[in-house]
Amino acid sequence: MSNATLRAFAAGIIFSTALIAGFYYGNDLHQDRTITAMDAKKMLEEQNYIVMKETAAINKAEAEPEPKKEVKQETVEAPNNIAKKQEQPKQDVKTYTLQVTYKMTVKEIAETLATEKIIDDAAKFQNYMNKNGLTRRVQVDEFVVTSDMSYEELGHLLTH
Repeated sequence: MSNATLRAFAAGIIFSTALIAGFYYGNDLHQDRTITAMDAKKMLEEQNYIVMKETAAINKAEAEPEPKKEVKQETVEAPNNIAKKQEQPKQDVKTYTLQVTYKMTVKEIAETLATEKIIDDAAKFQNYMNKNGLTRRVQVDEFVVTSDMSYEELGHLLTH
């Protein structure tokens, strides 16, 4: 690169900087444009938004109870199933806080869950995780798991 080329390049940069500065200062773009709370409220009301203070919103939310949705489920069971349900004692649902650490394998997780009586078979849970491609997506975190969770629920919990 010769001296003449370098000087021409520098002159172009200076010219473009001067041109940008001229537009910036010539159009009042450099002035501070702070918006006051009243300006913001006026602008939002013009666009049909409801503006209220935070305490008013909290009071309004507390005053209006959420409507409860009623869900009716009806199942028809065979007489044999009803008899089996009456014979089975209710199982105690066990809760365990699982701590998944860095580099912990699905096999270790499955064995821990089986030891704590959260799942029945560690190998089946490990196969489920492998079959569904969840082994590489297990998150490092602390999870609260219960013995009434299915493999699908456990897999979803551990990977999200």
